[in-house]
Amino acid sequence: MKTLRFQDAFWDNSPPGEPLDYRRAPSKLYVEAQHGANECDEVLEFLQERLRIEQSYANALGHLARKQPRPSGLGRNEGATLRKAFEGLVAECARLAD
Repeated sequence: MKTLRFQDAFWDNSPPGEPLDYRRAPSKLYVEAQHGANECDEVLEFLQERLRIEQSYANALGHLARKQPRPSGLGRNEGATLRKAFEGLVAECARLAD
């Protein structure tokens, strides 16, 4: 089993050939923490954009689900198979919008 030493840690940023100096560790930790915060911000921005897109999509589907068959088309024949398929499509849009 390998014994961990300070120089094995990621925060040892001593230049090659210089002795190890624990006082450099806080600045390295700060840089790593800032990098982690930047990564989290990037994921958050991505998810916020996806939320906007999905909300827009849901709104469009909700609008589409309110469409009624035209009297000159599917509205003429209430028992027709195509009319039932259309009603299924409208119901699916309403379900997805929710």
